[in-house]
Amino acid sequence: MNATAVLLLLLAIGVYAGIRRLLFGLTLRIDSPEHTSRKAFALWLAQLGGGLLLAIVLVALALMLPLMLGHYTIAAGHGPDGITTAARSMQFNDPMPLSSFLGYITYFALGEELLFRGILMLLLVLILGGLAKALAGARIVRSQAFLALLWLNAIAISSLAFSMLHAGNPNVDSVALTNIFLIGTVFGFTVLFTRGITFAAALHVGWNALLELINLPVSGFNFPTTWHPFNVVLVKEGLLTGGAFGPEASIGLTVVLLIIIAACLYTLRRVLRAHVAAMPSLEPGEAPENSRVESESSD
Repeated sequence: MNATAVLLLLLAIGVYAGIRRLLFGLTLRIDSPEHTSRKAFALWLAQLGGGLLLAIVLVALALMLPLMLGHYTIAAGHGPDGITTAARSMQFNDPMPLSSFLGYITYFALGEELLFRGILMLLLVLILGGLAKALAGARIVRSQAFLALLWLNAIAISSLAFSMLHAGNPNVDSVALTNIFLIGTVFGFTVLFTRGITFAAALHVGWNALLELINLPVSGFNFPTTWHPFNVVLVKEGLLTGGAFGPEASIGLTVVLLIIIAACLYTLRRVLRAHVAAMPSLEPGEAPENSRVESESSD
């Protein structure tokens, strides 16, 4: 990783931090809870661990059925010279130490989350929300219906751009692009729910790292890392395995992601209501557009 790459990443972090501050602090005016430095660090660690844990669950669910049906077998771990997949995607030329691979995918996964969720998605919400606020008044951002429409459109647009970024990957197909759009949607919801990209970045890095650790393609690429604890060997190509593109092109992952997105949509109303509740009080006599208060039991 050269100095230019590091500077670009730091610049992206700075831009993301500025957009996040403008969006939540000035446009939506959502009060952030005050935490001690120890509690803030513990919360960050919880989001980091939660993202990695969800990555483990997603990989396990994506591989479970094809393993049970014999479309994959498990072999002893070894280096890149022993890779025996039934179909091969683009292979890098030189062996790559595991530490180098982890640094490589962490950099690009964090960069993608900063670009697509931290900048593009939040910038869409900031611009559209700011315009609506200027044209319709401050009460508009207190409407849960408006906020839902605002966030869902921003999530969809950023996820589509994220999917199109992978359109030129080796062995890509329509299922792969659909799944990348869906996982981008999950990333977007986690940014909305946590008001940050830590969970999404950890999930992104964890997914890529786990696939490489078990010697499966990552978005169509085979990285020749020098050690694997064990190898999941492709025996039969098809929709259940995703073939040479890897599990990201499997129909099983499609089902899992749709279930997660359905759960996110179910949770959305409660999250947006909490956001509205965290906004400053209205002027006396002014009522928000969604003034009807729903009881907690209605959830």
